[in-house]
Amino acid sequence: MEYFDFNEKKWRVIAPMIIPRKLAGSAILDGQLYAVGGINREYADLVTVESYNPCVGQWTSVTSLNKCKGIHPNENVLHNHFRLILRQYDSFLP
Repeated sequence: MEYFDFNEKKWRVIAPMIIPRKLAGSAILDGQLYAVGGINREYADLVTVESYNPCVGQWTSVTSLNKCKGIHPNENVLHNHFRLILRQYDSFLP
């Protein structure tokens, strides 16, 4: 998992998600980045939700969705004057 540091103009590595996913929805709430749903390596829909605390540098599982909600991906979010462009697609490679 990486984000782009616009101040230093370079990519930074952060902790990987607990459950690898792609096409997840994302949002920022109270300083936490949330990854919602998406699909796994087998292209099955996920209902799991994780939050990332940038102060601690750690992902935490939070309450899952009851069912897949058809969330559309948003991988470009703004946080404390930093734009986070997330990518974790390499985790799907064998």
